[in-house]
Amino acid sequence: MNLFQKPTPGEKERGRKLREEVEVFLSERGFSRPVHWGWSKPLECGLILVVSDFLDHKNAKVHVEVQYPNPQANNGIGMKVFESHTVSVLSTTWRVRLDERLAVFKEKADSASKIKCPHCGSFMAEREVKKDGPHLGEKFYGCVHYPDCKGIRAEWKTTFADDEGKRLEINCPDCEKPLAIRYAKRGMNVGERFYGCTGYPACQRVVSQEEAMALKMMQSERPKPEDPFSV
Repeated sequence: MNLFQKPTPGEKERGRKLREEVEVFLSERGFSRPVHWGWSKPLECGLILVVSDFLDHKNAKVHVEVQYPNPQANNGIGMKVFESHTVSVLSTTWRVRLDERLAVFKEKADSASKIKCPHCGSFMAEREVKKDGPHLGEKFYGCVHYPDCKGIRAEWKTTFADDEGKRLEINCPDCEKPLAIRYAKRGMNVGERFYGCTGYPACQRVVSQEEAMALKMMQSERPKPEDPFSV
């Protein structure tokens, strides 16, 4: 069927029945329908699992994706965090396939929620480098609040946050450069916040929150150098 060709009465009726079947299927799994084109379900990690439908077409299908909640939207729908996956609902096994995809995306949402912006600590969405250069086409994570926040995380970036990142008024105990808020990128503590030296990679000192508080107290108690030109 041509995309610009109107569906026949039979196709419209089939689309209506499929939509009802999908709606029953999703409502049994805790989904609601805040907008006419899809269903959503808030997740414990703070993200939203969304199923949008295209059921009036010849190749009836639904898209599954994860979004972060937009506080300014009445329906709670926000920006997509990662790519959607299409499931055809014309096959006899669509319920099994959609169930499997919902489980996969829920697991991906749990993982995505641990990847926080190194600048503001908010959610990040998967992006692709579109600017000409050595990293053209490569994937990275960008803050969902872009352009207000330009925090990114990528394998090819040497630090979690650039010079515009959140710096603390605390200096590294090794090299005296300012410390900055970082978020663990991999390992058992992925997503957790810590304080890292802005001199990275030359200085790879990591400071815990307790140690940072102690350093701040020590620096505040440290006497200021005398002004040689003071009278």
